[in-house]
Amino acid sequence: MKLWEHFPRLQNIWLYEIRRDDQGVFGWIDCTTYMKMKGVIDEETLHTDQFDRAFISTNVNYHGFINSAERNLNRYEWLEMIVRLARIKYVETAMIKSTAMAIEKLLSDELYPSVLESDGWNFRQRNCYNVKVNELLRRNMPVLEQIYKAKGSPIITHAKKKHISLAEAKLYIHGMHLKPPPSDYVIGAAFYESLLSIVDTIRTKRMLEM
Repeated sequence: MKLWEHFPRLQNIWLYEIRRDDQGVFGWIDCTTYMKMKGVIDEETLHTDQFDRAFISTNVNYHGFINSAERNLNRYEWLEMIVRLARIKYVETAMIKSTAMAIEKLLSDELYPSVLESDGWNFRQRNCYNVKVNELLRRNMPVLEQIYKAKGSPIITHAKKKHISLAEAKLYIHGMHLKPPPSDYVIGAAFYESLLSIVDTIRTKRMLEM
């Protein structure tokens, strides 16, 4: 219940941080650096080696959708990591008795102050999923499809390739010479927030078919 209460903001933090690479995940090194910067890892209540063990434990899975050998956090693993760190830092040190209260303290005292985050859900609801935008996209679909096929495009197409990579998106958008030019971070945020809705739909369908 406590995670559900904070889910929108935790997702937005995760979305902001995953734009660092082309995989849509929060890497081990990046996550370690982030937790040190936020004060979660302080070498007093939570040591680096404790963080590493929590990361590895979180990364182990039994469902077959994610390769555990890849030391990265996807979205649900990011949520699990928050719970593990809150317990190590506050419950196991007997500072706080309940896991829910430990999560609240970790978020309010360390993670949330000066946090940077995306807000893709509100963008989708207010600006994307509406009749006017749908009609505009529908009328321009032939032109949009040519983005994949145009000669000289940095986007590579073949039968087994199902989506544009982040690297290709950056090359394409920078090649448009927009004013002012969007940063790689902005492109990364838009890329993963757009991809996330599709990935969630696919994963949900797979789970229902099991």
